[in-house]
Amino acid sequence: MKKAIYVTDLHGNIALYNKLFSFASKNRIKNIVIGGDIAPKGFHELGQMVLYQKKFLSEYLVPKIKKQKNKNVFIMMGNDDVRINSNILERAAKEGALNLLHNRVFKIGSFNIFGYPFVPITPFRLKDWEKGDMEREEIRGIFTVERKDFSSIKDDFTKIKKLSNPKKTIYAIHTPPNNTKLDALYDKSHVGSRAVREFIEKEQPPLTLHGHIHESPYVSGDWKDRIGKSICINPGSSHNIMSPGTAKVLNAVVFDLEDLEKAELVKI
Repeated sequence: MKKAIYVTDLHGNIALYNKLFSFASKNRIKNIVIGGDIAPKGFHELGQMVLYQKKFLSEYLVPKIKKQKNKNVFIMMGNDDVRINSNILERAAKEGALNLLHNRVFKIGSFNIFGYPFVPITPFRLKDWEKGDMEREEIRGIFTVERKDFSSIKDDFTKIKKLSNPKKTIYAIHTPPNNTKLDALYDKSHVGSRAVREFIEKEQPPLTLHGHIHESPYVSGDWKDRIGKSICINPGSSHNIMSPGTAKVLNAVVFDLEDLEKAELVKI
């Protein structure tokens, strides 16, 4: 049985990263997928945030990944990660330490895997990884890298589907699809991407991996949903979750690359 483990929205929590790598080693899980929002957040000054995230990536996360012998680590940024620091991951990828998923296709078992970090526009200030959902929109806020691409998420997925056969591709998409068990806020409103849902409905990939909405599994009562035949997953995150006793818990999904129906949520 070829296993993979998926986590997301760890936001620089070293204790949770240590749990992830320890669990993967103890359970002989070769494939590790980290689906965005990888670095610390919560700084009032952008410069401070850039420097602290840079230090975290270069002094902790990349060296930690390099120590994972005989592991395939697939990783991408999310909307709370400053894009200007993506060169640290690019360099590590060139060194062969990790697989940087952003708009790239890799092999994982008998499948392809592709990563997409963008989310629909949020109320938050940092806009490096935000786009209009169904159509192009003007975005105002903070960018750490000059935006040259003004496509919408829907525009992007018309191109993404041509990069690999969707029926044989696992998609790690930071935003969840709209109106599912994976995109519910505390007030039970749904804020996932309509474009991503439309893509899944039409193309029916075997498995999609999501995050972004930390509380959704706690609110909806489930970490897994289906859109047609597609299995869609958001394990949630204990970061900033209001439920008691969750702060030190790593939410992860372990799945079998030979039988994707065999997926289970583990709390470590």
